Amino acid sequence: GVPDPRILRHCAPVYETLPGWKGPIDDIRRFQDLPPELQVAVAYVEQAVGTKAGILSVGKDQGQTIFID
Repeated sequence: GVPDPRILRHCAPVYETLPGWKGPIDDIRRFQDLPPELQVAVAYVEQAVGTKAGILSVGKDQGQTIFID
């Protein structure tokens, strides 16, 4: 559900900066072939939300999907 606005008014966003990567990723179909910087970003998000990622989209088409083991 939607968080209670009375709680949210006491919250402040936390901005994190992670290294980026150069070059396209839309043709990559295996997680281990992604740029190391993107692998680190995925691990960061997993840790922040407390669960493992299962699917990663690398483009707009359905076939541009990586299923993470």
